[in-house]
Amino acid sequence: MTARIAATLVLTALSPLVAPRPASADVHPCDLVRRADVASVLHWTYTGRQTRTYQVARASGSICTLQAKEGSIVVTVPDHGASFLANNDLVDPFYNGYGRRYAIHGAVMQLYNDTAYVKRNGRTAAVQALPNSGAPTPDDVIALGTLVAHRLP
Repeated sequence: MTARIAATLVLTALSPLVAPRPASADVHPCDLVRRADVASVLHWTYTGRQTRTYQVARASGSICTLQAKEGSIVVTVPDHGASFLANNDLVDPFYNGYGRRYAIHGAVMQLYNDTAYVKRNGRTAAVQALPNSGAPTPDDVIALGTLVAHRLP
């Protein structure tokens, strides 16, 4: 038996065990907040972006960091199955009154700690504004979260 046939047989036998492509894998975090949004929403001067993946216990995903002279915007898209919004009620900021929830355009947005966590059609994303000094205004975080809610498929 040739190596090519053997490899095909092994892949065919293992195909039920191979996980399907994650639903969020087709969502690129840099598509959710764009270069023009840095200027129009935050009035910051865009200087560049970086994209990377992350892998932690039981979760993985992609991160886009949009850089500006005034700070950074970080957009995180976990793979399907990972969730930002699952917490223990004893430490859940929304249960304890520290977070706010909004319904926006078919999505649920939760604000906590200068971050908007958005869930739409079973997909999640988070967006955070990180100014070089001070904290972002709640209106800025809501505006960024609303953009993500519109663009998250």
